[in-house]
Amino acid sequence: GDIPPEGGPVVFRYLARLYARSGMMKEAINALERGYRSYPDDEGIFTTLRQYYMYTGFSQKLEELEKSWKARHPGEELPPVRHFTPPDAGGKAPTSDGGSTPG
Repeated sequence: GDIPPEGGPVVFRYLARLYARSGMMKEAINALERGYRSYPDDEGIFTTLRQYYMYTGFSQKLEELEKSWKARHPGEELPPVRHFTPPDAGGKAPTSDGGSTPG
């Protein structure tokens, strides 16, 4: 899609991915939370943040996030969580050749 000059929501998701790949989940989540505050209707930021909350076990924050989305989108279903490979799976994430990524 079109990316606004300042980068838009995609920048927050990209930054979060970089942090997560480095095992910096707290920083990844912080980036997504900032992105969600700036772009509260962006489905990509919402679903990514939701996945990270699920993965890290932040059930309270997950619940608040989902309530926030539902309040902004009354009567709509929550966007589906796509297949999620944890970014720091410690060697358990499958690769395209069927092996495992190094930990």
